[in-house]
Amino acid sequence: SSCGTLQGELDASRQEIAALKVRPRVSTKGGEVSPDLTKLEQDNIRLRERIATLESQVRDVEEVEVTGTTEVSERERGQWQKAKADLQRSIRDLQKTGEAQASMVSSLKADLAETELEKVKLADEAKQLHGRKTDVRSTTLFKELEQLNVTFREKLVQVESERQRFAKEVKKLEKRTSGYDDDIGHEKAIRQKAETELADTRSREVEYQELIQRLTSKVPQLETQISELADKGQTLARTLADREQDLRALKMELEKREHRLIKAERVAEVLESAREDVLHASDREKLDMYYNMAAVYAREGKFKEAEQNYLHALRLDSLDADVHYNLGILYDDDLKSPAKAAVHYRRYLKLNPHGAEADQVRNWLMKLEM
Repeated sequence: SSCGTLQGELDASRQEIAALKVRPRVSTKGGEVSPDLTKLEQDNIRLRERIATLESQVRDVEEVEVTGTTEVSERERGQWQKAKADLQRSIRDLQKTGEAQASMVSSLKADLAETELEKVKLADEAKQLHGRKTDVRSTTLFKELEQLNVTFREKLVQVESERQRFAKEVKKLEKRTSGYDDDIGHEKAIRQKAETELADTRSREVEYQELIQRLTSKVPQLETQISELADKGQTLARTLADREQDLRALKMELEKREHRLIKAERVAEVLESAREDVLHASDREKLDMYYNMAAVYAREGKFKEAEQNYLHALRLDSLDADVHYNLGILYDDDLKSPAKAAVHYRRYLKLNPHGAEADQVRNWLMKLEM
């Protein structure tokens, strides 16, 4: 921030110095010279002193740049270099202005000498004219000299005004330069603080490195423990997965067995009820009961029990085509007895040759005989 302030003030100084560049030389012919020439010479001396002060500040900036810590960023270093360059340009501009003022003083002195010679000549001519009793004021030469005198006074006033303005601007520049001195002091304080913080940081860095070394020595042991724990975790995970799979299988088997038990209990109830009904039913009712019981056993996969009930039904009525049809399918598909299946298929076709399933039964019978 101080570099930015220094840069802004140097820009303002450049604008002010541009206004102080070489002024037009003032002619003093035919006029009187004011004692302000001495003031101009004194201003020149003060200007040279000011240039020396600015050169000293440049050296201070260079010293700050050389002894700066590594904490200074490249941007700040660039700002310092730019400020130094601007300060050197200001010095060069002031030197040029001082040379111009010195040239102006020399010119004014030369014009003053010429004016003195003109005055001597004028006095001689005045004496000669006085001897002739002629009024000098009425001569053309006197009037020209008087006009030149007026012009010279006006220009001298202008030079004095510009000198005063230049003095004010020099004071402003001195004030700003003192501000630069304060900024440089502030930057030095910041640099010292940064160096202190850097030393503390380096001390903490040594402690951190020692701590890192201690922790690094423990890393292999910790990695070994982590690897062992990971292996144990994988083993436990596999064991748990196997047990969960076994548990799911056991649950499925238990559900199947419970379902089968429930179905068996229901079938037992149905069969028990059917047996009771058989004991008290007629032959037709008994045949229907055996037929239904055989169908139930077939659905339950109890094919032998289904066969026995179908045979019981045929003992009651050997001419029941539906019993022969179902018994033929049972022998063909479930009990794998094609010869017995063919017997009952033929019996069905003989008893019901035009039935709805007659054509299908013929196809089954043809396949079995082939």
